[in-house]
Amino acid sequence: VCTCCLDVFEGALGASNRADLVAKAKDWSGRQDVDAIGDIVLPHFHAKSYKFHTAGREDVDVRMLGNGRPFILELIGGRAPVARALRKVNETNADRVEIRGFQLTDKKRFSVLQAGADSKRKTYCCVVWVAEKLTPDRVATLNSISDLAVAQKTPVRVLHRRTLLTRPKVIHSANVTVLNDHYMLLRLTTSAGTYVKEFVHGDLGRTLPNVSTLLGCDADILQLDVEDLVE
Repeated sequence: VCTCCLDVFEGALGASNRADLVAKAKDWSGRQDVDAIGDIVLPHFHAKSYKFHTAGREDVDVRMLGNGRPFILELIGGRAPVARALRKVNETNADRVEIRGFQLTDKKRFSVLQAGADSKRKTYCCVVWVAEKLTPDRVATLNSISDLAVAQKTPVRVLHRRTLLTRPKVIHSANVTVLNDHYMLLRLTTSAGTYVKEFVHGDLGRTLPNVSTLLGCDADILQLDVEDLVE
């Protein structure tokens, strides 16, 4: 059996509108975007099957923007023109999934892919609600964040499938755009593996410090996008 590995980059992975986000959120296996690529590529390469490997992952209701997330599509058996498969995936999934940098690679890239998932910083854009008025002092508190050490216990929402641990993470920077007295766009740059939703609302005190404790009032996250992966 011949194994053909393709080093590709996915961009705007997930939903382009709110309706698609709702539909995607119902598929907790995360198979929708995998199938949107693998099932289309497979016949072009006359392969028997495929395996999909990514550099990390996001929740199903989080959009992947910017330059996208690196992944490797491993095809078992068969080859065909790469350009044709790339074009077909992008045409079939217009405004939903886009891949770029589609090229042949080798198995050495698997370790590089995993290393990137563990070491890259991420930039996020969050729509955040706060219970009390966003005063200049509160905005300044968030904007002053620089390499803030955060302790995150395994979130309640994933405790059924993740080991109970306290993970040290870092919020490298934050920037606030005030929308009105109670809503803001919060852009964060974090260390790999940070639970951003929990950093905002605190997860019943399981993530400390968090936006809620920093501002001295309740906070919650309404929408979350990954804007970029930073070397």
